[in-house]
Amino acid sequence: MEKRQLLRTEAIQPVNVYDTLSGDCLGALVNISTEGFMLITTKPLPVSRLYQCQIKISFTAGGKDTIDLAAELLWLKGSNTPEHSWAGFQVIDISEHGLRQVQQLVELLEQKTA
Repeated sequence: MEKRQLLRTEAIQPVNVYDTLSGDCLGALVNISTEGFMLITTKPLPVSRLYQCQIKISFTAGGKDTIDLAAELLWLKGSNTPEHSWAGFQVIDISEHGLRQVQQLVELLEQKTA
């Protein structure tokens, strides 16, 4: 498993992440950086799979309320409750616009935790 190079910012409000191919909610965002993110999920997600993801945000970042990206699920670990798991994703592909949106989301979350 590769070591994370950027610190991730915690999500302090519900932000859902969806699989754009199936339309299913993959889980709720726990933390995020421009290189990856962690979810809390109730789904048995297969590790090493690539996902086309859409992050639904409750504010407008760059004029759009969703962030589209491709990510690989690197790991899945059980949480304190048996029905939930932690899921760690690495961003594989994201547009310049999407990257700016993630940066804006990180900045907003950092302001709210300060």
